[in-house]
Amino acid sequence: MSDHLLYADDLKIFSISEAMIQKDLMTLSNWCSKWQMSVAPKKCESITFSPIKNHSMRSLPELSLNNIALPSTNIIRDLGVMFASDLSFANHITTIICRAQARVNIIFNILRHSTFDVVVKCYTIYIRPILEYATVVFSPTSKSLIRKMESVQKSLVHRCLLKGGILYKSYFDGLEICGLETLEYRRLIYDLVHLYKCIVSKETTSSNNLFILLPELKSLRRHKYYIRCSLLNDSKCSTQFLTNRVIGCWNSLPDEIFPVKISTRSFKNNVSSVDLTNYLILNPNNY
Repeated sequence: MSDHLLYADDLKIFSISEAMIQKDLMTLSNWCSKWQMSVAPKKCESITFSPIKNHSMRSLPELSLNNIALPSTNIIRDLGVMFASDLSFANHITTIICRAQARVNIIFNILRHSTFDVVVKCYTIYIRPILEYATVVFSPTSKSLIRKMESVQKSLVHRCLLKGGILYKSYFDGLEICGLETLEYRRLIYDLVHLYKCIVSKETTSSNNLFILLPELKSLRRHKYYIRCSLLNDSKCSTQFLTNRVIGCWNSLPDEIFPVKISTRSFKNNVSSVDLTNYLILNPNNY
């Protein structure tokens, strides 16, 4: 039987075996027919995930449901996130950047006579969430994509200072004036908090064993939640996986960051007070 994920009436079936998926589709079709339910093959698509970027070198699946062939695609949208067949999120990042930048322009057109603080507040409520939705899934690791995502907020900061009659010296100075943090820093905090939920508070479960706890390695320099990643970190594709991109930062956290009484909120407050500069690409000298 293939693995599957179900959210409301949205079903995803996945497996390394095309034959297994086809068998499960037939089982699904028979079950629906038995209980007088219908499925919509025209709303279904198939996608093959592979690090091979040359689409012509991939074998396209030949799947069908109710004797209707399912179309193959190279990009699929699931719960608001665009997944590409080469496991890259560049398309998704480009899409959300365009949406966010469009809203920035709308806000400045609508709030022409509003104060500096109102514009910043509207940004944090209506625009930043677009850039930060599900970042645990797609957070970029390449410098080019990180800079690309940050450009939306950089543009807003520059326009805000211009609107307030304040001299724009640098992006990081502008962030301090606006009371904002870099998007890259915020994504790192989200990653660490998510890992805390998986390992410590158990609010989130991971059935794929992406990390291995090594409490026996605890020493004066290591906390008891020290981990090793079970996935190789030998390609651009594997580098973007959550455990690979954040494991160094997680293992370097001081022991006192972890609250005695398990609390995600306390951990987030504590980790926000730690200097994470060494694990960020952007800094005042290069951006």
